Parts: sequence; structure tokens; C-alpha cells
Amino acid sequence: MSRHKSVESWILLMDSFLMPKFSLFFFLFALSFGCALTIHAETGSWPPVESADFSKIQPGMFTDEELEVPEKLYHFAQVANAVVETGENRGFLDLAVNRDPQDNKPYNARIMEMQVVLAYFYTADRPWNPYHGDPAVRVRLEAMLDRWTRMQNPEGLFAEYGEDNFSLAPTGFGALAAARTLDLLKNNGQPFDEELIERARQTLRKSLVAMFTNPKLLTAAKQYSNQHSGSYYAAASYLANWPDSELHGLLVTAVANAIESDQSPAGFFYERGGPDFGYSGVHDQNIRIAWPMARTDGEIEPLLLKSDALWNEWLSYNYAPIPNTPDYIVNAGIQTRTTMARGTPKTRVLAEFVPTSRAFAMTDEEYQQASQETRRTLAEAWGHWPPLKIPNAYSYRPVFVHMAAGDKNPWHPTKAMRDAVRASLPMMGEKNLNHQRADSFPYVYTYIKRPTYYAAFNSGRIKPTLGEHRQAYGLGLLWNPEFGPALQAVAETPWFWGTRLAGEDRPVEGQDLFAKFAVGDQPIPTVSAPQDLPQGDVMATYALAGGGEKTLSFEEDLISVTIKHSGTFQEVFPLIHQAGAEINQTPEALEISQNGTTFTVRLETPGSSWNLEPGPVEDGDLQRSKLTIQTKDQLTYTLSFSPTRP
Repeated sequence: MSRHKSVESWILLMDSFLMPKFSLFFFLFALSFGCALTIHAETGSWPPVESADFSKIQPGMFTDEELEVPEKLYHFAQVANAVVETGENRGFLDLAVNRDPQDNKPYNARIMEMQVVLAYFYTADRPWNPYHGDPAVRVRLEAMLDRWTRMQNPEGLFAEYGEDNFSLAPTGFGALAAARTLDLLKNNGQPFDEELIERARQTLRKSLVAMFTNPKLLTAAKQYSNQHSGSYYAAASYLANWPDSELHGLLVTAVANAIESDQSPAGFFYERGGPDFGYSGVHDQNIRIAWPMARTDGEIEPLLLKSDALWNEWLSYNYAPIPNTPDYIVNAGIQTRTTMARGTPKTRVLAEFVPTSRAFAMTDEEYQQASQETRRTLAEAWGHWPPLKIPNAYSYRPVFVHMAAGDKNPWHPTKAMRDAVRASLPMMGEKNLNHQRADSFPYVYTYIKRPTYYAAFNSGRIKPTLGEHRQAYGLGLLWNPEFGPALQAVAETPWFWGTRLAGEDRPVEGQDLFAKFAVGDQPIPTVSAPQDLPQGDVMATYALAGGGEKTLSFEEDLISVTIKHSGTFQEVFPLIHQAGAEINQTPEALEISQNGTTFTVRLETPGSSWNLEPGPVEDGDLQRSKLTIQTKDQLTYTLSFSPTRP
């Protein structure tokens, strides 16, 4: 910040404490002794940000999109007062509420994303906001924005995990936060350092050009797509405030290329180089933030709709409805970053134009109910929230600003709209289905629909995570429309399906699994694209370590599994069923009955032993159990669903 701009900021603060007739005196005094005043402003002279008086604020003042704001408002003074006033770290937020303490370092540009919180409260002209135009907030925000502009390297990148760790995430998410900050400052009418805004604009543009052209960042985006798509809003917001044909061309090219490079031909967005439903939720959030501006761009809008249609087609094969709920059970063993096992409908703004997305969207009625429930909870906790958790990586995250300051009327389908699309998902209806979706890594995902079951079989190369294998391949999901989910593998958990050889902790299916597929006697070549397979029984065969072979046959009314391997081994099943389901065991079969349907694991090979271990109940309705079969040399068993016997 220039000396005179620092002086002006100091004068603004003085104006808030002195009578107007003294303002001219102090202005002339400041110009005469500007150097001294600059030193004074940077040596601890900021007035404190006062706590909000909640006796003057009521829940009814907040819109539905602002319902996350009250608790953030309650703790805002503590957060804002943590901005460092002096020294080399001036403008740094010295409070670990948005990153782990080991990462809450002055070189970490992810911390500086918190500037958008100060910008929001400084500019929000709302009846609940005591910080609108507050000079104490302004001076801290100017220090933060100034610091952010000085953290960029010559290539336009920012650092995160080390002083020289210039990378995709801090550059992309930093651009998103800075773009929102600048948009709020430019369009609210509150006083602010114009020279600083111009410097921040230049910094933001340099970041966006890097996001769209830097080979290092574009390569990283193929591994971590969510870290790149935040730049869509940043660029659209920049262009709305500062039209720029060159930057617009770079944005259009970047979004078009992302569909080919950051999104698999199978439909998923790459996260650590593979599918991950949890982290792809961040991408969905990025698109929601960008959509209000992107939808008015005739070149960007169709690209985002094309990408979203492919994404939701992928979801339609990997999300199976949980009966009597709006939720879904997820093909969770394939995930590369999280252990997300259950999908819950969310606001999905593109569902207005992408019909498949409506199956996974919150309805308008659910949105209103959720808002009412949040308001009820707010009223109970009003003004008495617990202390801010410090240190904590998640206790005060800035993303709430984008929801509160963004689209005020998100689109939601009616229940009838959602039910119609949900009824048309691949696992629904009477028609048999054999389908594959593959990727050149290679990943091969095979989906089989029969009158009584839907199964997902996952194969290909395991994507190592920090040298470890976390994915669980093989039979990943088994489902029946009445029973619901019966088997679900979940990455990086004890819940996996497969053959565990003697002396091994993980099953064979926890390693690279290269299966050969056939329909009847016809081998099926794998292609890196979605494809419907011929009708008929699907066979998947693969080798076992140390010799031996395993074959799955997906038949009309059951799945048959045959294992041949010399010596002892275990077959493990990650079962899932409703809490309170009826369970019966005999020497030959395990039966689980619920909703008028029975799921049966039947042994076809004598001499094996069972062990069933009940597990936890999750989300109040589904219970996990681990079934282990101990056997030797050979095992054949079947999996099937049938009406429960009276």
C-alpha cells in the first residue's frame, strides 16, 4: 500500500471517532506528517472489531441463503481481530480455524481466502449486519488483500504447504475468493483503497491466465479437478466487472478442454486420478457458485451443461436408491480420496436443464423443510453458540459467503419431477442391462441389472494413495429394489468384498484386478467409453495371487462365485441391511429378510465355516455386518434375492 493510501485509511478511522469539523485538520496534519502516520498505522493502532450485539438481531432478518451466517457473525469479531497488524506477517490471519495448525502458516495462501469473509461483512447492506462499512473491518481487509497480492510468484501461482509449494489449489481457490472479494468491493459503494483494488485485479488476472495456460496447473487439474473448476466463477466474475476478450477466450478453451482432460470418459471428475464422490461434491459446489454468471454466457453455458450431463449419467449407474428414503447407497469402494458411502440430495442448480440430475437433487419442498428446521435450530441456539473451536481446520470456513452472497433463488425440482427421473435410473424397471464404463488408466466398471438384482463390479488398476492401496475392487455394490442395498464395499475401511489369502491383511481385490469379461461364449473387449454389452449372462474371471482363479457369473436370478486356490483362504462380505432385519443362519446358508424380500448367501461347497460379526448402525437405519467364510482349496457360493417365505 502506498504511503498516501495508508494515510487515507488512517484518516477514515479517525473520522469514525472524531467530530466532522476536525476531519480537515487531521487530513492536513496527516499530509504534513504522512510518514509518521504510516508508521503509526502499522504499529498496532487498529481499533478492535467489536462483537455483534445479538439483542438487536433476530433470526427473521436472514434469508434462507443466509442461514449459515448468524453463527459466523457471532464469531466474526474473534476471527477479524486475529489479522496481524504489524511486521512481516501483516495481513496474515493468525487463527487456525480454516486449516490444520501445522498448515496455518504465513506462506499459505489458502489462509488468505478468509479475506472474502471480511469483504462480505464489510459490504453486506443487511439489517442484521453491524459491520457494514465498519472502518475497523476495512483496515484489516485492506491488509489481507494487500498481503495476498504480494504472495504471488512471477508465474502467477500461490503456495500452500511450503514456501515454494506453488500449486493448483491455492491458486485456484485463491482466485475464487479474491474474485468474490473484488466483486463485493467494486459493487457495494463502500470506501476502499482504489489503488489496492487495481493491484488485486492485476493479481487476479495473472492467476486466471496461469490457471488456464500453465502446464503444471493443467496437469495437476487432471488429478484434482475440483481445484481447477473454482476458477470458472473467478473468471466469470472478473469478466463481469472488467470485460476482457482475451481472458474470455482462455476461459472458454479451458472449460472445453476440462471436459476432455479433467473428466473421465466414464463420466466422473478426476480426484487423485480416479473417481471420488465426496470430493466431486466440491466441484458441484464450484459449478453452483459459477452458474448464475456462467448461464448468461452463450459459450460457457452449453459446455457446463454437457459436462454435467455426463457426470449425472455416471452417478445414475453408481447411486442406487435406498427404499423409503430420498437417499442413495454409493458404489463406494472405487473412491480415491474419501469414504463417502451414502448420497443425500443437494441443491443442484443445473438440474433445471439436465433432467438426470433431478434424481439426485433436493426438491423444493425438502429445501423449504430444511430451511424451517435450520431456523428452528437457530432460534434454540440464538446468541448462545459454543466457543469457536481453535485450532480446527473446519470451524470457520469461508465458503458460506458464496452461498449467502450468490444466487438467491436456486432451482429445485418438484417431488414428482424427481420421482419420474428416479424411476428411470438404470437399476430400475424390468429390462435387463449389461453395461460398462471404462477409462484408459485403466479402470473398468461393469453394471448388471436383472429382475431381482443390480450389481456393480469394479476392476482395473488401483490408484495408490501415498504409497498405499485404499480402493476395494470386485463386487462393490449389490442391490434389490425392495430389499435395498445388501452388500457395499467402502474404500479405506474394513468393509470390503473378496478373497483374503492366508497371511494377507487385504483381499486380492484390494490390489490391481485385471478381469476378463465375456457374455456367454463371447469375449468382451474393453473400450475407454461407455458401452452397452450384449444380452446374456456376464462372466468376470481373474487370477489370484500365488495361482488360482476366481469367476463370477451374473445370471438371470442369482450371482454364482467360484474360487480355486490351493490352501486355506477366506471369503469376506461387507453386508449392509436395515437395523432390525431378520437374520437366519444354517450350515448351508445365511438369510437376511426385510421389506418382504430375503437376501441369501448359499454355500455350494461343503466343509466351510461361517462367522457373522454385527457392525455399526449408520445414519439411524442401515447396519453393517461382516460375513467371513473360512475354507480350503475351492469354494462356490451364490447370492440371490427372493420373496420372504411366510
